Amino acid sequence: MPAPTPAKSLNLSVSNFGPIIEADIDLRPLTVFVGPGNAGKSYMATLICALHGFFSIPARLDIPKRARKDMANWLARAAQVNAPKPLPKSVASLILQSLDVSAIRHHTLMEEMRRCFGKDNLGRLPRHRSGKKARIAIKSSVGEDAAASLEYEMAIAESGESEFRSSTPKAIPAKIAARAALSCARNSGRTQSAGGATSDCDDAEYRALRLLATAVSDEFIAPLSSPAHWIPAGRSSMGTTSGLTLHDNGRRSPDDNSDIQKAADSIEKTMLGGAVQIKEFATGCPEFRYRPNGWKKALPLTSASSTVSELAPVVLYLRHVVSPGDTLIIEEPESHLHPAMQVEFIRQLAAVTLAGVRVILTTHSEWVLDELSNLTLLSQLDESRRDGIPGADFAIDPKSVGVWLFRPKKRPKGSAVEEVPFGDGYDGYVGYSESYSDISLDSYNSHAEIFNRIQEAKGE
Repeated sequence: MPAPTPAKSLNLSVSNFGPIIEADIDLRPLTVFVGPGNAGKSYMATLICALHGFFSIPARLDIPKRARKDMANWLARAAQVNAPKPLPKSVASLILQSLDVSAIRHHTLMEEMRRCFGKDNLGRLPRHRSGKKARIAIKSSVGEDAAASLEYEMAIAESGESEFRSSTPKAIPAKIAARAALSCARNSGRTQSAGGATSDCDDAEYRALRLLATAVSDEFIAPLSSPAHWIPAGRSSMGTTSGLTLHDNGRRSPDDNSDIQKAADSIEKTMLGGAVQIKEFATGCPEFRYRPNGWKKALPLTSASSTVSELAPVVLYLRHVVSPGDTLIIEEPESHLHPAMQVEFIRQLAAVTLAGVRVILTTHSEWVLDELSNLTLLSQLDESRRDGIPGADFAIDPKSVGVWLFRPKKRPKGSAVEEVPFGDGYDGYVGYSESYSDISLDSYNSHAEIFNRIQEAKGE
């Protein structure tokens, strides 16, 4: 699946959900949630993971004979030209129906929410004692055409009852239809005979329709239409044989020379000082190991340093699982890392984003956000002026980055979520550090008070 267009974002609105009073965010190529503990950062990240799990499952298509016939005729014509004619009405109608999940897959979404949150009763998801339903709304549009907008809205009551409403596009924009359809025409597996008649198995039209439905869906609900991969806080425990499920048939070869693979190699080189390895057992269950540079034998990850065991799962996921267009969710990337290592890790994750992977971070670290600010400021410099600046190779457009602050409130009790703006000129990301500066000031004042009292005691 190709990486989503960097400028494409999807709006997610949440209210009375977990500890969150209200939030309105855009899922950008690099999205960061910052704030104190128990403010709802992980709740939001878990919700996003659940939505990915739901929307990345293609809807089942009940394809009537008329649509199959129209698709076959259209494919025959499209294979001969670079700019195919508009989709037949029967096909376009079928594709639009696949976007309406309210009646068909509502229960599937609820099951995905239960799985990700680990709750049999979804009535525990609304904000405690709010007396209101939890509401989740997804809004997306393609271009400026009002008819090409899509919206899903879900409400969950404290009783556990849920509602789902969808408002789907009235039409498929011509550019989307042409681009998606042409791709499907080239990849549907059909062949063209010399006389112009098509020949292939009867499933060709069905494959083409599924490809077309997926392509159109990707345009509207990307990035949720692609897989998400969750790397939790406390990931050092993932270094056991059961912690990472990388032994399935979907594991990618480490010989891949993609930019994602290069990012994994770079983390090993700049941060780990060694290689992360997988040892296979006859049972099919792997053991993850670490071999320091210059060593002949590797260590089990459980015997490696906390820095290595924290970063190894990221390397393994990048090397074997994550593909362009996927979303990688990492909680607390600063865990067990020295500030210098935190800064380097953010540079490497910027490289992952530039390689076409959507990245979502939850963090408490001011070092993480300071470096992110530097990398976005670097993008405003011409490349010729970046020489000698640390992180110059990882500059990222601030339009591709979104930082949201989860700020606790006493009345009503919960967290309000607000975007941290990117300032003009040298400001970078401003406003996120006020709580950190308050803590620093409080610590200094306490130090001064203790010191003064020690001096007073000595003078008595």
